[in-house]
Amino acid sequence: MSTVVKNAAWAVIWNEALRRHEYARGIDLAFDGSTITHVGKDYRGQAEHVIDGRGVMVMPGLINTHTHPWSEALNKGFAEDFGNPALGFMAMYDWMPGWIISPRSCLVAASVAYAELLKSGTTTIIDNSPIYEGWIDMAARSGMRSYLGPAMASAGWTRTDASSYGYKWKEDDGAQAFETAMAAIDAAETHPAGTLSGIVF
Repeated sequence: MSTVVKNAAWAVIWNEALRRHEYARGIDLAFDGSTITHVGKDYRGQAEHVIDGRGVMVMPGLINTHTHPWSEALNKGFAEDFGNPALGFMAMYDWMPGWIISPRSCLVAASVAYAELLKSGTTTIIDNSPIYEGWIDMAARSGMRSYLGPAMASAGWTRTDASSYGYKWKEDDGAQAFETAMAAIDAAETHPAGTLSGIVF
């Protein structure tokens, strides 16, 4: 379906002559499906759908290279309110993530986080999460280009006293966790959506 955003207040456009992005005003942006057909002033072609661009910025999608959608929608404000004073009010080693982990809470939190990311202009993310039921399909349904980073580790955190922490090493040094992570990456990369890839986290 052909669409045009008419008279966008601001646009981030590519200047081919100067080989750089720049800001422009009063721009029309036309696209058909996933193909941009016009960027510039005074679009005169046909469009099935017209969007009033006054008060709108059009720009390339943002790339967010570090996200934790599975937890952060639930964690907002928690670390600041209940963190450990001996660790700079960080709650990561004391309280997180034990109070929120369940397959259902991960999926709900991530669904909210993906919606927030999309609303803020993000179109590509690296999603660093534990593997949970529904993760890959939810990422595919979002329409974002998602690099899923299934969490794996050779050790887990353990508190040694009120103001420090250490590691409890796994007997196999994380070999099974790595194998599980790689299987999740394979599942993402073979998903029919075609928008998913993987990265070890």
